[in-house]
Amino acid sequence: MRPMAKTIYNEADIKGIAAYVAALPHKSSNPTLEGADIEQGKAKFAMCIACHGPDAMGTQAMGAPTLA
Repeated sequence: MRPMAKTIYNEADIKGIAAYVAALPHKSSNPTLEGADIEQGKAKFAMCIACHGPDAMGTQAMGAPTLA
C-alpha cells in the first residue's frame, strides 16, 4: 500500500480519492469460513506479511495498521 500512497501528491488527490471511495456502492457482507480454502488464503496473505506482520497486528515502524 505504501507504494500506492506515494503516488498521491497533494490535497486535491486525497480529496478526489476520498470522493471516489465514498461514491462506491456499499456492500454488506457476512464473512464466514464455511468452504474456505485455508491454503489459498495463506498464499494470498504472504505478501501482506512484509508490512502487516505474520500475525496481522501491524508494524508501527512502517506505519502499517493492524488487519486483525
